[in-house]
Amino acid sequence: MIPFLQTIAQQIVDNHKDELRNINIILPNRRSILYLQNYLSKYIDKPTWSPKIWSIDDFVSDATHLQPCEKIDLLFDLYAIHRIIAQNDARNFDDFIQWGYMILSDFEEIDAFHIDVQQLFEHLSHAKAIELWHTDGSDLTTNEKNYISFYQSLSQYYQLLREKVLNKHKAWNRLALRVFCEKFDELFTPFQNNKFYIIGFNALTKSETILFKNISLHTTTQILWDCDQYYLQPEQESGLFLRQNFKDFPKPKTIYNDFKEKKEIHIWPISKNVGQALTVQKIIQENPDINLNETAIILNDESLLIPIINFLPQDCDNFNITMGYPLKKTQFFNFISLWLHLHATASKNDHQFYYKDLFNFLQHPLFQKIINNSYPEVAQKINTNIDQYSQSAIPLLSSDDVQHKIFPAESTIYQDLSVLFSGWNSLITNAFYGLQCLVNQLRVCFEQEKDLFNLEYAFALQKNAQRILEMVKQYQGIETGIKSISFIFQQLFSSISIPFSGQPLGGLQIMGLLESRLLDFKNIIMLSVNEGMVPNNSLLKTFIPYDIRKSFELPTISEQNAITAYHFYRSLQRAEQVHLIYNCADTAVMGSNEKSRFITQLNIELPKYNALATIIQHQETLIPPSIQPILSPIIKKDMSVLKRLDKLAKKGFSPSTLNQYLECGLKFYFEKVLGIKQKEKMVESIDSALLGTIVHETIETLHKQFPYRQLLTNNDIDWMLNNYENHLKVSFAKNWKDGNYNTGRNYLFYYVSKQWIKNLLNKEKELADNFYIIAQEQLLEHTIQVEVNNTIQNVKIKGIVDRISCENDIYRIIDFKTGVVNENDVIIKDFYAYINDDFHTNLKPKALQLLIYIWLNSFDKKNQLNTEAALISLQKLSSDYPLKIDNKTFISDEIINQAEGFLKKIIREIFDKEHPFKATTNNNACKYCDYTKFCRWKDVRNSQKVLNLSDEVSDS
Repeated sequence: MIPFLQTIAQQIVDNHKDELRNINIILPNRRSILYLQNYLSKYIDKPTWSPKIWSIDDFVSDATHLQPCEKIDLLFDLYAIHRIIAQNDARNFDDFIQWGYMILSDFEEIDAFHIDVQQLFEHLSHAKAIELWHTDGSDLTTNEKNYISFYQSLSQYYQLLREKVLNKHKAWNRLALRVFCEKFDELFTPFQNNKFYIIGFNALTKSETILFKNISLHTTTQILWDCDQYYLQPEQESGLFLRQNFKDFPKPKTIYNDFKEKKEIHIWPISKNVGQALTVQKIIQENPDINLNETAIILNDESLLIPIINFLPQDCDNFNITMGYPLKKTQFFNFISLWLHLHATASKNDHQFYYKDLFNFLQHPLFQKIINNSYPEVAQKINTNIDQYSQSAIPLLSSDDVQHKIFPAESTIYQDLSVLFSGWNSLITNAFYGLQCLVNQLRVCFEQEKDLFNLEYAFALQKNAQRILEMVKQYQGIETGIKSISFIFQQLFSSISIPFSGQPLGGLQIMGLLESRLLDFKNIIMLSVNEGMVPNNSLLKTFIPYDIRKSFELPTISEQNAITAYHFYRSLQRAEQVHLIYNCADTAVMGSNEKSRFITQLNIELPKYNALATIIQHQETLIPPSIQPILSPIIKKDMSVLKRLDKLAKKGFSPSTLNQYLECGLKFYFEKVLGIKQKEKMVESIDSALLGTIVHETIETLHKQFPYRQLLTNNDIDWMLNNYENHLKVSFAKNWKDGNYNTGRNYLFYYVSKQWIKNLLNKEKELADNFYIIAQEQLLEHTIQVEVNNTIQNVKIKGIVDRISCENDIYRIIDFKTGVVNENDVIIKDFYAYINDDFHTNLKPKALQLLIYIWLNSFDKKNQLNTEAALISLQKLSSDYPLKIDNKTFISDEIINQAEGFLKKIIREIFDKEHPFKATTNNNACKYCDYTKFCRWKDVRNSQKVLNLSDEVSDS
């Protein structure tokens, strides 16, 4: 394989060995310049002047003396023009900014294709007028007239913006090219005595075509195309522009036939991005004959860069990264995005910060880095204040709240960072002052830690933020809103990437598809060869509709795809071994991770064209989930675990604790054994748990006003009906601290709780003179002995009963429920089967809770009446739900004795050191579990990994 640029270098030296200083070379991009210079040096055997080599953009800039201008600068210039043209009808910056960017993109294309601006926009405005034409002859509305007027004025926008930037001796890229074409005779004079080589172009714009024709007419010029015979087939979209170029320029003498050479192409369907990175590692390791100096990894998805670097084989220490790594893929960007979102939300809430957004920002690792590096003495206090505030019921904080409730008064931290929490008030200057403060704080941290990677991002952000501030000051009076501020930030971030240093001419090369232009490698490994990536099927954002684009020969999506096709096939043209990897995950979803149509074209077309080409289709390497064994995570019980269980036994097992164990052994282990508690979260509005607490407390308080074990009369219950609302309000004030329940959803909860209590009291009134309360919130407990691990283990069982009452001489243990209750929840049809089958899969949590209450109460010899236990649903008081065992509501002594044996069976399993804690096999139990981040069961359900965390447990 001889690279294209090496062939060209030899040709140039052979033809102009003694006059290289008079040779000018124009290439499509800067990257190829370095390679061409290297190849030229190999064929020059004595000191000589090097030819002048430019990229097309640099050549135009040097010839026109016009400096490139940034798009964000052009946006402000365009808005200033908009205010002049539209006068009193001018849009605000928020409304203007989106279509302003579209206008600038259209202007770029208009210049690239040398379009008559007046003619195009006149045509466009007529088309829009026809769209709005009223067939009934009625007049256009004011909005419709303004709409047409806007399109009619677009040529004026173009002319004024062009004049404005040219007066500054600047230009957008394609404007500079157009100016060069318009003033060619004047601007080309310094180059007339030189010879030109124009090398490796493909999709020429009309302006480039005009420029290259003019150069050819005024000086000796050779235009060298990298064209393979494969591209010249009529149906091959990769050759669309080459076939057009050969109508405008002489057909080249040399047309290559590299696609006829021997090629081995591997197609790899791989699930997920990490799988693609691992496949690259596998390809390099399993092909030791691959020369990495002749190998390129081409990334169609730039987010794969870091995984690829991490998974390169250890002996692959010589590699070069041509592409930059974008800021938007970093933790740095994530942190700044949190700050932007914090202010975006605050702008909708009278400049008050939503507590979740604020705390996400304050607890982000980079903010923690700031306070730990610069204010270590208050770091713990800030985090403590956050935890304390999370227990309140006020979800919005003002800047004063942040200062006085979150940051310690004794520190200067808030004064130093106050600009981060000052309202933007729709002023972009305020936003960028805050950004500068944030970046400066982080820059100090990065300098201390010698974090050069993030330090580069910090410097780039500082530079660009300062430039935008200067633009804002230049155009004073521009009113911005949160929409335009966010848009400008997004444009700023998308323009920042950090280049990597390395050996550009040696070692493994990692690059994007565009960076591979004109470069040739013996081995190609291309990733994310997916539809939507290659080609990119995103729609054009333009004011110019498809039919007008076609008539004025502006590019459409078809031309964009043809450009990508050329780059794709061109990267494979001289390669001998090719690996095309695509993400095949979720291919059942239309448009999701489908392989690129270029792969399908290769499969169908290349074997017919080249008998020496071999295409190897690999199978996806993951084991199908249907045949893959699934092993549950487990925790073995060592001495430290048994000690913790012993402490828990002395403290006591409640029915909810036992039910938690039966539902999932790992959840029981994390919460009860290790004592890992979830942080209390702020309750922004009243939820079912809080409502239950309030209602239970109100019911208890009302009935406390009357002696226990004394019949309740009509008068007693009437008193409660007259006073229950006052007690309910007291309970709301106590449990919903600082919360408002007078409006909205909270008021509905308040109203519902009133109805529940009122309905309960009316139901009790039906029992007046036949009903009394024995106890409320009664603690019942009993210690049992269980033989396990060759010893006797004492275990306390305890529970708090909502109410014990006597109704019509029936002793009742009552548990109030504010949630939904089903009759089946408290029915055990076959008690013998229930206690002897696998009790982990035969869960009846509510039934077991009531059964334990009856068993605990049986040790109170004062009560010899018939006993039953029941759930009372406050949502539905028309009936209660008694525990029913073997179709009976009265629980016999025999059932109670069997229940004790059942409890001992559960306790014995909990303490048995040979029986590890196991994760549940019930998928629904994991759905809302707080501990999945510890057990990772959801993540490994389709893997063979077994977690054994007991070694990580210490007595502390």
